[in-house]
Amino acid sequence: MGYRVLLIEDDPLVSATISHLLQGQGHVVSLSPHGADALRLLGLTEPQVVISDIILPEVDSLDMIREFRRLRPEITVIAISGNPHLLTIAEKHGADHILHKPFVSQVLAALVHPIKSQ
Repeated sequence: MGYRVLLIEDDPLVSATISHLLQGQGHVVSLSPHGADALRLLGLTEPQVVISDIILPEVDSLDMIREFRRLRPEITVIAISGNPHLLTIAEKHGADHILHKPFVSQVLAALVHPIKSQ
């Protein structure tokens, strides 16, 4: 059985690629292309895993990660970015895992499966 995953990514190609990969593994993926509605989706979809780009329009991703941690400390947060410095900062703000773009899809798949059981 797959996990509920909230994917926050503004690049349509990256979003589609990650969604396809995770859905192929049996996960249910909800998308937030700009981050502004991510907290709303967090409440609606109750994800077990959040995968978030660090550079997003309309939102401070680091504040968003801190808010995820405050609202749902049990979820697994995976931060992705092309900037390794930002990933280090994201880890300090509560990301469980960090991935530098471009990453190997199997690495992301391994981080999502298996994750903490709920």
